[in-house]
Amino acid sequence: MIIGQSSGPIYQESELTTGTVDVVLESNNTAQNTIKITEDRLELRLTAFLKRHERRNEWAKWLGTFLAVLTTIVTSSFVDVWIFKASLIQTVFVCVAILTGLATIRALYQLVSTPRISIESFIHGLRDDTTMPASQRALKSES
Repeated sequence: MIIGQSSGPIYQESELTTGTVDVVLESNNTAQNTIKITEDRLELRLTAFLKRHERRNEWAKWLGTFLAVLTTIVTSSFVDVWIFKASLIQTVFVCVAILTGLATIRALYQLVSTPRISIESFIHGLRDDTTMPASQRALKSES
């Protein structure tokens, strides 16, 4: 026998029974919600959404800078350079460490205190009629 050839039928013939099936429930999951919005308003909403999203990751920048400056303070032996004394250079690094530490704490506080951004909240903001001018809301409620 050659590989790829069969010696007999691959399938077995049988009698099929036919019948009807009663449909009890038919579901259509085709409903859609649409949002009509102007391009400039969408651009404003997207810009605000992206800025809020970027601010949530701001703490990582400050923490990285703080850790880099702190590592420099701990591992360096400061020496006089040109007209700058070693104590002055060390003081500058300590001040920068304090400032970046405070900025890190502030960014972490903002991260914890602001609500988490989700796609659902963004879409809800697009649907929100509170930003619509009062004259347009009055026209919309009359119709």
